Amino acid sequence: VTDEILETPEPAVMFKGQGKIGKQFQLVFFINDYAKQHDLWQATWRQVWQHLELAGVNMIMPLHDVLESNNSNKSRLAKLAILKHIDALNHLSEAAMQHLADKFSSRYYQCDELILAADEHFTVFGIVVEGVVSYKQRIHQHWQDVDRIGAGSFFGATSLLDQPITEGAVVAKTDAVVLLLANVDFSILSAAITEVEPTHSARYLNDAI
Repeated sequence: VTDEILETPEPAVMFKGQGKIGKQFQLVFFINDYAKQHDLWQATWRQVWQHLELAGVNMIMPLHDVLESNNSNKSRLAKLAILKHIDALNHLSEAAMQHLADKFSSRYYQCDELILAADEHFTVFGIVVEGVVSYKQRIHQHWQDVDRIGAGSFFGATSLLDQPITEGAVVAKTDAVVLLLANVDFSILSAAITEVEPTHSARYLNDAI
């Protein structure tokens, strides 16, 4: 897995200072694909951990805590920033928004990969973070694009938005990063929302990630 880490700029372990009970270090590396950040972080730290154990170095913080400290807080803040930028969710309170952010999962899809089946629009809600996705419908025995949406747009669970149901599968038109909420809780998301135009702000969303 760590083969996907860039050689230039080269990875580094930085000394951050001497604490009361131990030294503090920071692991730094660069990648091209943000969607794989968490997996690469975990794989790299596991390798570093093995070397430290072989060298007889005692770590103050357990490996599990190291992995989770990097992922959970940053991931939650990034999701929260994206959700707050979606006009259709503006009716939610701050507490509800934070609760919702924990339930979304970030997924990476390659071009032409299926994101949402045609029968899942009532149970799954998605937000495009990066890339473009398309709605495909079967017309005259052939699957055809009927609409395309980009970063900042949402799809699925269309009934909660009081909009006409968009039929068809949702497929990645380009490589895409999507936030997905499965098993939609209508008690949290539902509100008297009239038709809302999706917010398109790819730069903001990418910066937030």
